[in-house]
Amino acid sequence: MSDRKTLFSQFSPERVVMFAIQRFAIANADYGSSLITKYGDDDEMLERQQAAWLNPWHAEAPQIHWPWLAIDRSLRAAGHRVSLLPTTATIRRDSDSDDSDDSNDDESVVVSPWPDLLTKMFYGTARDMSIVAVTWGLEELAIRYVFDEKTCDRLTKNVYLSGKRKMERSDSMLDFTQQFLITHLTGTCLRWSAVFCVNSMSAFWSAVFPYGVYHPEDARFKWNHHMNSPFGMHIRNGVPPFSKQASKHFVNETLSWIIESCSASLVVTLASPLSYGGKMHKYAYTMMNTLFFGIGGICIREPVMKALF
Repeated sequence: MSDRKTLFSQFSPERVVMFAIQRFAIANADYGSSLITKYGDDDEMLERQQAAWLNPWHAEAPQIHWPWLAIDRSLRAAGHRVSLLPTTATIRRDSDSDDSDDSNDDESVVVSPWPDLLTKMFYGTARDMSIVAVTWGLEELAIRYVFDEKTCDRLTKNVYLSGKRKMERSDSMLDFTQQFLITHLTGTCLRWSAVFCVNSMSAFWSAVFPYGVYHPEDARFKWNHHMNSPFGMHIRNGVPPFSKQASKHFVNETLSWIIESCSASLVVTLASPLSYGGKMHKYAYTMMNTLFFGIGGICIREPVMKALF
């Protein structure tokens, strides 16, 4: 189990910053794609949305209203709305216009996307760190209570470093590819199990929390006994039942685990003419593995998920 790292070493400042940078890039890339999809036919609106996104400190950009500020919550509760580009952002009441005017006005409202983008970055970073922590916890359980030392060694291997060691010992590329596939499946099993645990807890929270009642006088969360089971009341607010969400996550994470292992094995087979090792090759391995994993997700995982769910 020499490849295994301690929990604190996995939460080094450099790695946390890297998590945040990755999530920041993903959130902005998704938002940019959504603007093209939503406003591709409206050049003027697309330009205004992009201005609010790319130049948030401009004098004519909409004000950034953080949802956790009390003043912002009070304004929203009073029925106010942040006004739009290209004029300076102002506050106005929804009640000043009728319903038909509101429907047309909603299409022209431009608000700053940065509170949502930074919130997504924060939750994405917290999710990544949670997966690391849960993976370490599963490793601890496996080592202390479940498996023997040899099995735990296979479960906690760094698959890239293990692949380097196997290639140095192997004379046959076919044998090496088979060994690497098995190593990748076992070495990433706990990590994908942690992904399932984190996603299932998130689904459990979304399925259960809306049906509880918070009592500030005793700071406790109590069930509303006038309702049926929270798992059966999903039609009330459109939240799928927890059992369905958990099943969906289980299938998705299982397919992702298998596709990732197969794509990694394909990468090392195609990259066999290159030396397996060195920094440049590690980066090439990561990029090629990500590419094949994405292709496998589009061609295999997404059709299966749509067919089942």
